[in-house]
This record gives sequence, structure tokens and C-alpha cells, in this order.
Amino acid sequence: MEADQPIQRSNEDRFSRKQFAQRIARIVATREVESGIVVAIHGPWGEGKTSVLNMIREELDKQGQVLVIPFNPWYFHEELQLLSGFFVEVARRFDESLQTRGEKLGSIANQYADLLTLIPKAGEALATIVRKQTAKYAKCDIDQLKNQLSRILSNSSTRLVVIMDDIDRLDQSEIQTVFKLVKLLADFPNTTYLLAFDDERVSEALKEKYGSIEASRSFLEKIVQVPLSLPPTSKQARRALALEGLTAALKLADMELSRDESLRLGDIFDKAFLNRILTPRLAKRFGNALMFALPMLAGEVDIVDLVLLEAIRTFYPELYIAIRGNPEVFLGSAFDPLSAMNENEAKEHIETTIKSALAVYSESDKKAARIVIQDLFPRTGASGVFRAGAYSSPFNERWAKNKRVAARDYFWRYFNYGVPSNDISDRDIDGFLERVPRTAVTDLTGEFKNLSSNDRTNVLIEKLRTREDELPADTAAVLAMVVTRSGNELPYSHPTDRFFGLATYSQACALIRHLLQRMPDQAARESLALEIARCIEPLPFAFDYSSAMRRIEQASYPDEKRSVVSETCEAEIEAIIVRRITTLARSEPIERAYPPDAQQFYKLWASVSKETLKEYLKRRIEAHPDEAAEFISAANGIDASSETSRDWAQDLGWFGFICELASPDQLLRALRETYPELSSAEYNFLASDAMNNKERAARWFQRLREQDLGAVIMPDSEN
Repeated sequence: MEADQPIQRSNEDRFSRKQFAQRIARIVATREVESGIVVAIHGPWGEGKTSVLNMIREELDKQGQVLVIPFNPWYFHEELQLLSGFFVEVARRFDESLQTRGEKLGSIANQYADLLTLIPKAGEALATIVRKQTAKYAKCDIDQLKNQLSRILSNSSTRLVVIMDDIDRLDQSEIQTVFKLVKLLADFPNTTYLLAFDDERVSEALKEKYGSIEASRSFLEKIVQVPLSLPPTSKQARRALALEGLTAALKLADMELSRDESLRLGDIFDKAFLNRILTPRLAKRFGNALMFALPMLAGEVDIVDLVLLEAIRTFYPELYIAIRGNPEVFLGSAFDPLSAMNENEAKEHIETTIKSALAVYSESDKKAARIVIQDLFPRTGASGVFRAGAYSSPFNERWAKNKRVAARDYFWRYFNYGVPSNDISDRDIDGFLERVPRTAVTDLTGEFKNLSSNDRTNVLIEKLRTREDELPADTAAVLAMVVTRSGNELPYSHPTDRFFGLATYSQACALIRHLLQRMPDQAARESLALEIARCIEPLPFAFDYSSAMRRIEQASYPDEKRSVVSETCEAEIEAIIVRRITTLARSEPIERAYPPDAQQFYKLWASVSKETLKEYLKRRIEAHPDEAAEFISAANGIDASSETSRDWAQDLGWFGFICELASPDQLLRALRETYPELSSAEYNFLASDAMNNKERAARWFQRLREQDLGAVIMPDSEN
């Protein structure tokens, strides 16, 4: 990281100011007039005034009979200290460097400083102090001392150059004191005062004392005989300094831009930031920001996005604060379907936020800033064209895959300078994938568990999905088995969420499917697919896997039109899962082991081996009539162990499906045996009172059976 330090010598000059500094130095060293003179170099903060002073001093050191005395007013926080300190420093340096005619400037200067420190005092205090000093200065009053100092300086062949820098960084009272000091001492012979300050800031600081900015400037004009404006730096020189910092930061982070990244960065950077690199200091600050950010986020974010965002932080700080404080605006969340705003309200909210963030900038800067906003956050429509609908799910997936700041899962990395605790490092993911081909599945399963700890399994699956189409076949095959073996680490979700692809199970199964597709050998692919079906746990995950392996014909997913395995293999996968369901059912009713999944399990069982399911139900109800209502409730997709006020009066539900699997008469006999009151009780189907679902299912089935609806066709499997 480059310290924000001025250059020390002219051979370090990057902004063509060497000649300017040398010209000032030669004039100061060779001017023939012996009277004192005050030269001021004006320029804003960060523009390079100190660097110019250093080059002037370098040139003065080459001249004969010139003594340069830098005096830093920052070291003195009170007026008396400043006045006294100045004379002590000048005298010390003068006496150390020069030979005089037997008189030491230090002794006289110290006496002069003592008397000067009395000047600010007032009233009786002044009279008392003066009386006490009478004996000490009986032979030498203040005018005499000043004359002695002037004579020594005049008789010396040496020219004294006093340099004062950073005056504009002092507080208001200290600035006033510095110029009071200069005014008192400006007429010493053979002495040049070389001051560097921002004249706008100094004029503002003196305004209180002199009444107005105009009066402050008039005061400065009386003190400063030679005001010089710092030669401006070129845009291209400042740009080169900024990009030099970028290059150094990339090297430190061991990162390299691709050709496309370089083209994108160069295009956006010049359009958005060239006019905002106002000073060399800002250019250095940008480089230092990157020296900090790039190594910390290497491999975790999009490199160009990070550089552009750090440029915003440096050159448009108000905009950076707005982005960090309003992620919903810049990520386009206001356009999401669940947002409380309609599209027009969302547009207005986004535009108002951007306008407010850019209010302090010029019109040209506002236009430039919108270029980089549009590039980083397309959904804002910052360029004036709102395309919120165009940047929907596929774009978000692409942004996440490329680690862009516009991706919700990556946004905060750019501001936290690290990976949030609920996220997973992409470098860790990369390291894990690199080890996959040469590491045992058991060890990899342990790594998978560690990576997904702290409820981050869904994050891990999502990140693996972004890489699924890039993995070599050997890696894909091993990873498919690792995900399979890690099923018990995945959070369980309701079948409805899984059906719509919203659950981790669904995403994990889609990942396995795509990983199998990476295997070019059909026989090896199908062999692994069958092995996965035999060992995948838990059973709901296995069921979702069998669904994911079916042929997909959805036109909106052209890459999914072909099957992963043959129809024969597909059928064998379902048969394996059904055998596992059957094994479970022999030891425990399905609806007790997996209440939300029971209906889907029964459907799959029926589609693969209806006769074995019918035989199972016949034996079960004969042996346990009290379980008939439990089965009916589960077959309707209702948790039999819970209570509900659902009205089943006109709901045919899965009545036909149930009647295909079990004898309606057998079921009705079992229900009446369990609930004797069914044959005589009146049941108000419109009642809202909660009732145990098994009893409600029993009453529902009896009503439909009595209405002779046993011939109802089984509902479509997709309903």
C-alpha cells in the first residue's frame, strides 16, 4: 500500500512541475532586493503543494548562500508557543549553519521572542509583566532587538528561506496566528517566506476575524507579495497514477484481468471516473483502497465489479453510501413480484434514491455516474431505460455464477470485505472441487458437512449448481455420490415446496441430474444412477431423486429435453425406490414415518406396482381396522395426526384413487368399527370446529360412499 506521501526529489515528478519549482527556487536565491518577501503557492488539498515545496528545496540546496528553514506550525497549539517557537527554531538553525561577526542570532532572537509573547496580553496583566521584565531588558527594548536581528541578517551574505506548509490544515485560530506571525516578520532583510496553502480555505478561516471573504482576501494580498497558483495536473497523468495503483494491487492479490475484463473496465472507468480524479491524492487513495480490497476478496467477487465499486467509494462517496444503505433499490428488489410497490412506484423510488445520492455533483458528473450504476446494477435503469422485467431469474443466476455485485447472494461481500457468516467462500468451494477426483467419498462427505455447517446447506448446493456444467466427468461422478451420501445433511421441506423446486432437496436432485449428464459413457452413467437410487437417504430425498430422473419435456428448458438415462433405467430407479417404500411400510405405516410425503409415496407405489400396494392395504386393514381412517387421510394429502377445520363436504379429493387401492366396503366396515357413531350420527360438513383428521376422513369417506361415488376416476397424478 502506497503511503499518501509527497515526492522528495524532482526525478520523481510525474506532473511536469519540476520546471515550475526550479524557477521559483532560482528567483528566490538570486533576487537582488534585500527586503523580505512572502511567496505563496496556492492549490487545493491533495494537489501536490508539498511535493512542489520539496522540489524547490532541492533546487535551493544547490544554490550557494541559501539557508532553508522548514517551520511546521502544527507543533505549536498556542499563539505564544508559535511566536516563541518560530524565533527559537530560526535562531538555532542560523547559528548552527552560519558564522556571524561575533554575535549569535540565537541570543537576540530569544530575547525578541520573549518580548513578542507579551504582545497578546492586555490590561493590568501586561503592565505587571512589563515591569518585571524591565531589569532583564534594561538596555534593549523590542525595537532595538528587532533592529539587531535585521542588522545581523542584512550583514550576512546568506539568504534565509522559511518554508511553512499545511497552513490550511490548522484550525481557524491557528491560521489567524500564523498570518499574524508572518505579518510581524515579513520585513526582515534577505528573508523569503514560502507558504503553501489552499487560499479558499484560508480565506474562509480568516473571514470571522476580518468580516467577509473579500476582506480576508484583501488581508492576504497585503501580506503575500507573490501569489502563485500550482500548475494543474493533466487528466491523463492523474489517470495513469490511479491505474498504476490498480496494477500494483492486482499484483499483490496475484490476480490478472482477462482481455474482456480489461476492455470492460477501461471503457467504464474512463467514462465514469476520469473527470472525478481531481487530485493526485485522490488517485493514490484509489490505489490504496484496491491494495486493501483486492487481496481480501480475491476469488470471492467479480474483479471488475470490485474495482468499479471501490472507484465509486473514492470518487463518488455519497453514491457509495447510498448503494450500501439501499440494497433493495440497487438490486431491483422493488420490482420483485412480492414487493409492496407496483412498477411505476418502484421506478420512482429507484430514481429518487439515485438523484438524491448524486445531488452534490455537477450535471456532467451525474451523467458519468449513471454509466457505472447501470453497468453494476442493471435493474435500476440508471441509464434512463427501465428493463426490470428483462433482468429476471436467469439473469440473477448468471450474475451469481459470475459473482457480480448485482447478485443478491454476493452484494454484501463487496461491502463487508469478506464472506458473511451465512455464506460460503468461493475459494473454499474451489478447493473442495479440486480435491474431489482424488479423495475418497467418505472424506469428501465429511468436507461437505463442514462446508454446509451453520445452516448453509442450501448455499452450498446453490454454489455447486453454478459450477455443475463446467466440471469434468470424473469430478461430476464423484460429486454426485457425495451429494447422495450427504442427504441427511439437507434440510427437510414440505412436498409442495419441493414440487415447485423451492427446496434444497429439489436443488440437490437437479444437481445430481446435471452431474450425471456430465458423464459421456451411457453405461457408466446408468450404473451410477442405479447405485444412487439404492443408497440415497432419506426416503423423501430418494423420492425426489426418482422424479428428477424422469424425461423432461418442458419447452422453456431446451437443455433438459433429453433424458439422463434410458426409459428402462428410469423405470428401474422408480422400482428401487418403491421397494424401499415397501420395506418401510412393512415395519411402520408410511403416514407415520413421513406424514407430509405419504400421498406421494402411495402414488409412486401405485404407478409401479399397484397390485402389491392393494395386497398390502388389504392385509393391513384386516389386521388393524383402526388404521383405515389414517390411510384415507394420508391418501388425501392430510396429516392424520393433526386437526383441521377443512370443509370436505364437496371435496372428492382422492376418493377414486383410494377406492382403486382398497375395497370401499372393507374400508367402510373398518371405519364403522372404529367409529360406531358413524352409522347414526349426523355430521355437519360446514362446521368450522376443529376435528381430528382421522375422524373427519372417516365421515367424509362414508358420505361419499353412501352417495355411490365409488366409480370416481382417480385424479390425475399431476393434480
